[in-house]
Amino acid sequence: MPLNIQKKKIDPIYLNNQKILMQNVSFYRIPILSFLQTLKIKTPHFCFNSNLSVAGNCRMCLIELGKGGKPIPSCAINLTPGSEIFTNTAA
Repeated sequence: MPLNIQKKKIDPIYLNNQKILMQNVSFYRIPILSFLQTLKIKTPHFCFNSNLSVAGNCRMCLIELGKGGKPIPSCAINLTPGSEIFTNTAA
């Protein structure tokens, strides 16, 4: 009888066209801004505080999700598997 061994699925995140393999699933429960800070990617922000509810009003932490997407506040969107995040697009 063959053993049914399940391998952990590693979902990639694409950050500025670079593939990042995610082994830590707990990253999927945090705002994209926090994920970027974990990677030491400086993203300007003013109103974000991880101890408070998200307002997203200052609009300083804007990123693009997917190609050609409109800018969205990275503090207000949680990281999801397969996300395409762009932090360095032209304004």
